[in-house]
Amino acid sequence: KLSDVQNMYVCPICYLWLRAEASEAADWDELRAAAARPASDPMLALYGGARVAEWSEASGLRPESAAAQCCFRKVAQLKAHLRESHCVDPKAVTFINEQLTQYQVRGGDGLVHKWVQSGQRSDGGAAMRRPAHDMDTHRYWSSMAVGSGALADDEWFSRAGMYLSLYDEVEEQTRGA
Repeated sequence: KLSDVQNMYVCPICYLWLRAEASEAADWDELRAAAARPASDPMLALYGGARVAEWSEASGLRPESAAAQCCFRKVAQLKAHLRESHCVDPKAVTFINEQLTQYQVRGGDGLVHKWVQSGQRSDGGAAMRRPAHDMDTHRYWSSMAVGSGALADDEWFSRAGMYLSLYDEVEEQTRGA
């Protein structure tokens, strides 16, 4: 059950890279363009993007293994990742501490809530014309993820199932760390 597991953080730099259009390498202009686009469905960004599909196919590993590379159970793990993998100055990591809560997957101001409140739909349908409610968040988690890339063959998987699978993978990869 979703309520039985903790929240996770997503690296903001990795998340923008996943949202950028797939190409050989993402440059700063691509990342800025991705950041300027409206909110993305977080689970589809983590699982269903072209970059995840390419990585999964090249490595032979499941999509959640790729997504787990940019997800962390604790903010301290995310900060270490920012310093070590992205060479972010330790002072800057401390400075952005408050902004990191925006990159929680399930937090009240996190990625899923921003997506639900944006009123957009993953299937490209028209945006909702009313404020989002708790029921909309519940509907998000219980709905099936339909996407492309790594999700093309797994349309039966609910977003809650995706989160639980990702959580297990993150836990497995960080065990002993």
